[in-house]
Amino acid sequence: AAALLCSLFAFVPVSAAETKTLQVEATSNLFESSETTVNVEGTTYVIVEYKLNAPGKLIVNADVRGLTYDPNVLEWKEEYNQIGEGRNAKTQFFTVADEANVEPIVRKTEEGRIIGNFSTVKPLSASTEAGEAITFITAVFKVLDLDAGSTKVDCQVKYLALCDEKYDYSPFVQYAAVKEFVADKTLVQATSSAVSAENDLFYTQTLSLYGDIVVNFYLNVTDAQVAEGVQVDFWWYNNHETVTLTEDNQYYGMYRADCHIAPAEINDVITVKLTIGGKQLHQVKKYAAWQYADFVVNNPEYFSEQPNLVPLVKALLDYCTKAQISFNHTGVPPYANGGTDYLTNDVTDEILALPDPKNSLYDNSLETEYGLKHTGSTLVLLTKTTIRHYFKVVDSEKFAQVKDTATFNGKSVKYTEKNGEIYFDLADIVASELDKSFDFTIGEKTYDFSAFNYAKNCLNSTRVSQQAKDLAIALYRYGLAAKKFFPSGV
Repeated sequence: AAALLCSLFAFVPVSAAETKTLQVEATSNLFESSETTVNVEGTTYVIVEYKLNAPGKLIVNADVRGLTYDPNVLEWKEEYNQIGEGRNAKTQFFTVADEANVEPIVRKTEEGRIIGNFSTVKPLSASTEAGEAITFITAVFKVLDLDAGSTKVDCQVKYLALCDEKYDYSPFVQYAAVKEFVADKTLVQATSSAVSAENDLFYTQTLSLYGDIVVNFYLNVTDAQVAEGVQVDFWWYNNHETVTLTEDNQYYGMYRADCHIAPAEINDVITVKLTIGGKQLHQVKKYAAWQYADFVVNNPEYFSEQPNLVPLVKALLDYCTKAQISFNHTGVPPYANGGTDYLTNDVTDEILALPDPKNSLYDNSLETEYGLKHTGSTLVLLTKTTIRHYFKVVDSEKFAQVKDTATFNGKSVKYTEKNGEIYFDLADIVASELDKSFDFTIGEKTYDFSAFNYAKNCLNSTRVSQQAKDLAIALYRYGLAAKKFFPSGV
C-alpha cells in the first residue's frame, strides 16, 4: 500500500456545483460573428476561435491590434494558452503560425486586451489541403464570474497580408504580390468564429512516499471518458512521463494519475495536460511537489491528529534541499526548504555508531570462488531510491557459474555492464525502510546492506564531498522521520 500524505481538501465530500449558463458573443471587424451559450460550473474555460478560408492564398503576415474581453468576467493567462512542452513551451494565439513553427509576438498590453503579430518568409496556407477553413486565432479564457449571464470577445484585425500560391514568394520579392486588407472580406471565401467550453478536470494534489516522491493528481473524469481513453502527460525539467488511466487508477471515488520525481526535482514545476478520446484539452495544470509540502509545514493545525507528519515533511524538505545542492539542481524558490534549516541537531555520531553489515561484500572468498571483486556500493537517488552494488569480473569462467543465481531481497536480479564493471540493483526502497538491511545473494554467499550503511560509509570516507556527506545526513534524518510516521512500514 502507498504511504499517502493526505491533503486537507483531497477527500472531503463536495456537493455538486450548480450549473449556470454564459452567453458568449465572438465579434470581429473581419471574422463572422457568432453567439454561443455554454454551461459553466466550478472552474470553466471558454475557448474562442476565429477561422479563415482563402483557397489558393498564402498568409505572409498579420497584425491584430486588439483581442478585447471583459476582465471582470474572463481571464486570459499564458498558462491557459500554452502549447508545446517543457523548455519548448510557448504562448498560443495565432494557431496557423503555431502549427507551422512560426514565432509570433503576443502580449497582454492591459487587462482585457491582447495584441499580436507575425510575419514569415515562408507564407502559410490560408486553407486546408481539402479547401476547408483553418483556425487563425485561438484564445482560452478562465471564467471568473459565473453569474455574468453574457459577455463578448472582440477581435480587431489591423491587416492580413496574402499572396497567390502560384507567385514566386522568395523573401526578396514576396511583398510585390501581397494584397493587404483591413476587414476586406472579399479576398477570402469565408470566415467564421466559434465558442466552446471545458470544465476544469483537475481536482486536487497530494504527495505519496514510495521508494521515491510521487505527486498525485486527482481528476474529475468519468468512467465513460476513461473508457474512451484518458491520457495524462507530465513534463518537467528534461522529463516526460505519460499515464493512461484505467480502472486501477481509481482512488476514493476519483481517478488519480501519479508523477514520479527524484528528491532533487521537488521544486521543478510539473506541466500536466489531458487528452481524452484522442483530443488534447486546452486546460493546463502547473504544480510542484514543494507546494504541497510547504502547505503542510505552514498549516500544522490542520494535521493535529498526525503529530509526526510535519516533522516528516520538514525532514523531506531538508533531504530534497541537500539533494538539490549535491546534484547542482536548483529551482525557484532556490531550495526546497526555502533556505530554512528545519533540522539543526548533529546526528553525525549517531550515524557513525550504526552497526556495520553482518557480512561485508569486501570478501576475499567472493573473488577466489566466484571471480568477483567488490568495488563499491552506493545509493541512486533518482525517481527510485536504489541500492547498487558494483563488481569487477576478475575470472569470467568462475563468474559464469553463478551469474544467474543472483538475488536481491529474495528476487532474481540481472546485472548491468558499464565502464568495465557490472552492477546489481535493488530499487523502490521505501522511506520507512532506509534503515533496513537487504540481502544480496550470489551462489552460496549472502551479504547485507542498507541505505543507512551507505550514509555511514559516506561520513567515514575521505573521498566524498561535503555536499554528499550533508545529503547522507539528511537521508538519515528523513529515514528516522518516516519510521515514526509509518511505524509498521508501508
